[in-house]
Amino acid sequence: IIKVKLYVVLAISFIYSSEINIPLDPIGYNNFYLNSINPKYQKDLLDREYIIEGNLGSPRSVYLLENLYSNLNDSVRTNSSLLYNQGDVGYRVLTIDIRTKVDDRGVLKLIANGLSYPGRFSQYSDSNILQNYLLHFSKIYNSSNLSFYTGYHLENSDLKYINSNSGESYLYGINYKVSNQKHETTLRYASQIGRTNFQEIVNYHITWGIFKSKYYLTENIIPYINNIYKDFYFDNEVYSFNNLSGGILFNYNLIDFDIAVNTVNSNLLGGSQIASILPDVIFKTKFDHFNLSSGVLGEYWVNPSSYNILPSEERMLNQYQYLFLNLSYDADCIELEIEPRLISEDNFNNQYFSLKNKIDINWEIFEKKIKVIPYLLSINKSQVIISLATNYYSTSTLLLNNHIVSSFKLFETESANRYLRFLGIKYSGIQFNKKYSINLDKLSLYSDKNPWIWNDNRIKNYLDFYIGMEFEKFIFSWHFTNVLSENYIINSTGSIQKLNMKYFSINWKFDN
Repeated sequence: IIKVKLYVVLAISFIYSSEINIPLDPIGYNNFYLNSINPKYQKDLLDREYIIEGNLGSPRSVYLLENLYSNLNDSVRTNSSLLYNQGDVGYRVLTIDIRTKVDDRGVLKLIANGLSYPGRFSQYSDSNILQNYLLHFSKIYNSSNLSFYTGYHLENSDLKYINSNSGESYLYGINYKVSNQKHETTLRYASQIGRTNFQEIVNYHITWGIFKSKYYLTENIIPYINNIYKDFYFDNEVYSFNNLSGGILFNYNLIDFDIAVNTVNSNLLGGSQIASILPDVIFKTKFDHFNLSSGVLGEYWVNPSSYNILPSEERMLNQYQYLFLNLSYDADCIELEIEPRLISEDNFNNQYFSLKNKIDINWEIFEKKIKVIPYLLSINKSQVIISLATNYYSTSTLLLNNHIVSSFKLFETESANRYLRFLGIKYSGIQFNKKYSINLDKLSLYSDKNPWIWNDNRIKNYLDFYIGMEFEKFIFSWHFTNVLSENYIINSTGSIQKLNMKYFSINWKFDN
């Protein structure tokens, strides 16, 4: 019963992160995760145990590896899990997750997956579209944690329209964290080496050095410093990017106050320079139910599409600053959030307004078994989770104007049977800006030179449905994707295909 709740919470937290998911095909292959405040780019994947570059023009979805087995069984040394999806027109996904204990506090794991999808008219490939492998080791010491990893990504270069052009890449990195009562320090080093398959083929080598440290001066005053260093190597040219921020967090019973300075040093314009210094100021209340937070934040990002195309004096370091006011309410079974924002780009030459709304409802809908149809249909003690989040942008300079994502899940928490039943619905609504189009053959994410002919500025509606059963070590589910047959942009010519698909998913868990 507890495991079911964990799956739901993880799924909801992933959907309603600070990113906007833009799907371009029915199998979740070309999924771009744009920054929800300034939806022009994908952030680097820095919040996981491995690091992935987000601005190479390929969707981050092709690199994602999900843990299948969240908890180790203390009574056995090795645990493994297998996920298998099979659906229409040859759609196949196979993922394995093997974890083994090394001494008492060390864990070695291997995650590998492969995807095949020849397409409805065999226009793609009968062999694997992509493969991913990740080998990861971690160990906990008395006051520290050490981990390192190596990974490999390969996309089939013979694909036609569905290719994300991510090509081939090798990953490796090391993470170290040490803490005690007075301070906490994190050190990370990572590298990604590869070759893309875009029309302008790019060989690249990227390295990250990340340093984060905070010191508990008192129980309520915590100074901190964060630094992200990044080196880009693109076809015999080298660029650097260093983002340094530091500040003080004042932490009290009813209010937090955070004041910091955020600055970048880079040679993206052909010479080393300070791009700018942006203030970061946030305060938030900590009452029982109703809370308010507000502040001003700044962020930097770079666009690799300009490296091999534009002369050095025109390569721009992108930055934006935004003011926000967040109003939230949290009760026993409901969470509400409203956040208006004012975003400024290009040294305040371009400004637009954004509004984010969010609501999460979580409650036990049935406290005991209910007979819907005697002897035929009954529902045991069950819980329901409903979520809705929207983002609106008052500008035509972005890829989209409106974005809506919602989900509904009903699942049993107790049952006299050997299984628990669940069902869910997921909906995404996207209103694209008519002047832009996504070009899957170019390093840049989207362009305004060849706008989509099919785009009528109406909201595109993507609706998925799933139903299944969870046993103690086995989950079976049926999935129906894009049941409304909405448009997908899955080829470089800009033509559309209204594809819907169904598949079943089996997730086994083994104690070996």
